[in-house]
Amino acid sequence: MPFYTPKQKGLTPDEIEVICERLWKEAQEEADTCPDCGVKGGSKHQYGCDIARCVNCGGQAIYCDCNKPEEDIWSGIYPGYKECYEKKLICYHDFDMYENHWSFDLNTLATLR
Repeated sequence: MPFYTPKQKGLTPDEIEVICERLWKEAQEEADTCPDCGVKGGSKHQYGCDIARCVNCGGQAIYCDCNKPEEDIWSGIYPGYKECYEKKLICYHDFDMYENHWSFDLNTLATLR
């Protein structure tokens, strides 16, 4: 699946801003329950949740070796989306020949940490 940067797609800063605003609005509208473990906003993720983050290092809690007893709370927003929104990190990807899609670029965000 090919991924493209806004520069590769020839977007202007104003176009990037519009896409970021749309993605952020969609993220907030979808923010109800964790898509993996199903907890509601403000609740601790269930044990083994793929989305739960280590409160110490920020990595996936299920793979972390930090041994921190604290548990991650589902904020209602997918981890990294707020940071991508603030940094205007988006990418374009072709899911199939019929649908084109912009999303927050979590891969680039991970390289910046």
